[in-house]
Order: sequence, then structure tokens, then C-alpha cells
Amino acid sequence: MRGPCDEAVLRSGGSEVPCGERARPWILTATILGSSMAFIDSTVVNVALPAIQGSFHATVVDMQWVVESYGRPGQSARNSELAVATPA
Repeated sequence: MRGPCDEAVLRSGGSEVPCGERARPWILTATILGSSMAFIDSTVVNVALPAIQGSFHATVVDMQWVVESYGRPGQSARNSELAVATPA
């Protein structure tokens, strides 16, 4: 289902290219680096889970909270670790 203004918005846009030819490789580089950092970031959390679990004497359920909290936008790893340390 389309929103009422989707087609009008698309048709109202200009036909000019939003970036120049020289900027395209830099846009591709930034996109690749950004997606690579997201992958590395999630890998680091998974590698650190046993150390976090040992330090806080956490259960598997507690560790699932860490994984879920870390994956949410706007949450930092520190906030996720503090959530495990907080008694239920």
C-alpha cells in the first residue's frame, strides 16, 4: 500500500544527480566501512560475552539481555553491562 504522496514526491524531485562523479568512490568507501564496523562491533560483543558472564556471575538469560540491549540503537555497551549487574 502506498502513501498518498509517494508518487508526487518522486515526480517533484529534480533530475540532477545528488553527488558528483568524484564523490562516488568516497560514498562507496564510507558505506563499506560503516557496514564493516557494524559487523566488527557485533562480533566483539559475542567474543566478550563469556568474560562479562564470568565477571557478573550472570545467567544465560542475563546474557541474552546484554545481546538484545547492545543491538538496540542508542544503547551503549556500558548500559548493557549495567543492566546485567542490576538484580532482578
